[in-house]
Amino acid sequence: MANVDAIVNAANPMMLGGGGVDGAIHRAAGDKLLEECRKIKALNKVRCPVGEARITLAGNLQSKYVVHTGGQSTDAEIIMKCY
Repeated sequence: MANVDAIVNAANPMMLGGGGVDGAIHRAAGDKLLEECRKIKALNKVRCPVGEARITLAGNLQSKYVVHTGGQSTDAEIIMKCY
């Protein structure tokens, strides 16, 4: 049973996990989250561009969904688009 509806993840543009919190979320969620991320069509190898968000099922997490935000920018206007 999910404890929360969604977890927001500051994802890298590929949405394949990585370091820091993004990597920790992927490790905790297991292979199901990675499969969900791979279902998202990549445009020029980017699944979640800066300033956008994508939603997937949460795999093994105590959450229904993961909202992946592409927010690796210092431009406040671009980051606000994620939300």
